[in-house]
Amino acid sequence: MNRLPQIGDVIKTNCSGTYVVKLVRTCSVEHYGRDGLVSFVVVPYNPENNPHYSKDDCYLNGYELVDGGLIRGAQSAPGTTGYSSNGGGKNGDGYDYIDIIQTAAQGSLF
Repeated sequence: MNRLPQIGDVIKTNCSGTYVVKLVRTCSVEHYGRDGLVSFVVVPYNPENNPHYSKDDCYLNGYELVDGGLIRGAQSAPGTTGYSSNGGGKNGDGYDYIDIIQTAAQGSLF
């Protein structure tokens, strides 16, 4: 899939789990240092409606669409906590990635 996640998509990160996208927003250049990055407000995916599952919003910040349709976030160096938590990224590159595993159930009404 060659697009950024949209509201209602189910996504999976290589560092923190599976979520449903609630909001997509553009990151400020002042905060991230360059144009083209987006952040996502997400809620943990809970297909069985487990009442003990977290309903708290989570934030995935500073992602971009790169060659080949990959959605890539921050890069962590080998040996750091970030590198350990994201499993070394894809192919050991240290980047956080998002994969869209299910598109929104309903498309745009417009």
